[in-house]
Amino acid sequence: MSEAKRNQHKRGQIIRMLSALYPSSATKSQLISGMQGYGMNVTADIDRHLAYLIDKEYVKGDLKAELVTLTAKGVDLVEGIIEDQGLIL
Repeated sequence: MSEAKRNQHKRGQIIRMLSALYPSSATKSQLISGMQGYGMNVTADIDRHLAYLIDKEYVKGDLKAELVTLTAKGVDLVEGIIEDQGLIL
């Protein structure tokens, strides 16, 4: 699997995890632990994936505070109202 596909899967998994918690937030530590449960190691690049999702406005939060929340646009993505080739749900 290419690096791009791995990144798309990781971003999709982050969105799915946040969707399960919506409207509550998650810490980066919680996301990392959850991802490891799916066999995905994101410890080194979680900030990069979250920054991408924040830039796309699917997630809101402060990386320094380590707390992130799915946005309404992120919910629309999960529900298939909008599509994005940058991640795989």
